Amino acid sequence: MKQIKRPKNKKPILLATLLGIVAIVLIYFGVAYAAHLPPFAEKKDPIATGEHTVNMEKSETEKKTETDLKQNPDKKTDQSGVDVPAQPTTDPSTGKQQVQVLITSAGVINRQVDARGSVMNLAEDGGTCTFTFTMGSASVQKTSGTLPGGPTSTSCKSVQFSQDELSPGTWQVTLEYSSSTSYGKSTATSLEVK
Repeated sequence: MKQIKRPKNKKPILLATLLGIVAIVLIYFGVAYAAHLPPFAEKKDPIATGEHTVNMEKSETEKKTETDLKQNPDKKTDQSGVDVPAQPTTDPSTGKQQVQVLITSAGVINRQVDARGSVMNLAEDGGTCTFTFTMGSASVQKTSGTLPGGPTSTSCKSVQFSQDELSPGTWQVTLEYSSSTSYGKSTATSLEVK
């Protein structure tokens, strides 16, 4: 009698191979997680690690300025690009110096409105800083004194008050500085009240 050969069952071999692959993948993920390897590698902050790069190429503005200075060497004494504020001019109608006023910050923190500002081109004592908050026909004014700001500037004391004094919405904030000899008003900045 002739024996019939049965084909070998390949299912156990295939299952063992598949289980082996799954085990290898799981082991890799376990090791990768512990050692911070991909896909678990942490992304590095290039600034925090000191690995950032600096673009040393000159901007178009810098190139143009350099070309202008080569063509007109007399402009080297012009310091319009220097971070020193221009000297105040005198308003002929009032006789007061016109000063540059800037709101340095205006925001709401812990339900308190906080606004700060400076006179950029004048150092003096005794002036008054008036912060005006407007939205539509509503207006709220807060006044503060000054602090020495340095050799060329005057800082306004910050104003702080409850945000409940301002209804929700976008308010425009301006700052006026006034003294016996000087006056100036900032451009408006927006303040969002929720």
